[in-house]
Amino acid sequence: MSLSIGMAVAFLFKSDEASSAGLNSIIPIFAFLGGAYAPINFKEGSIFMNICKISPLKWTNDGLLKLIYANDTSYVGIAIAINLTIAVILLIFSSLMFRKEEA
Repeated sequence: MSLSIGMAVAFLFKSDEASSAGLNSIIPIFAFLGGAYAPINFKEGSIFMNICKISPLKWTNDGLLKLIYANDTSYVGIAIAINLTIAVILLIFSSLMFRKEEA
């Protein structure tokens, strides 16, 4: 998924500086929402927890932690499906943008 995000941002922004700025602003936001800096422990159903659920990193972290500490594989499939879905969508977007550039 990381590669597809990089490709999509590169096609979305034409200059290297704009691509770098776009990635450097997106990555910390998703990392914060995914709990990479500190665990996210808010009341379930709150607006902030609902926003955190859009981060693919949250699903990956939850899947790994549940697999490691509880031997629960239920979140692993969800995390893989979310990451693959986002990757496919962004790869389709990138290929469409590449075709437009060729023409």
